[in-house]
Amino acid sequence: VLGVFGFGCMNVNWISQSCAKQRAGRAGRLCAGECYRLYTREHYSHMTSHDVPEILRMPLQVNIY
Repeated sequence: VLGVFGFGCMNVNWISQSCAKQRAGRAGRLCAGECYRLYTREHYSHMTSHDVPEILRMPLQVNIY
């Protein structure tokens, strides 16, 4: 997707369930920590299980010069 000035830009999307689990695992890795999720359980249940790889989200012609 080309932005206003002709630069490639990515769409902002919700994270996937696997990404949310990974981020929660990072809390407390080096010292005691907590993970605060800013979405409901219902919203979590509607998230995709895994992210689409970035190479499939961006058109290749934008990245090749």
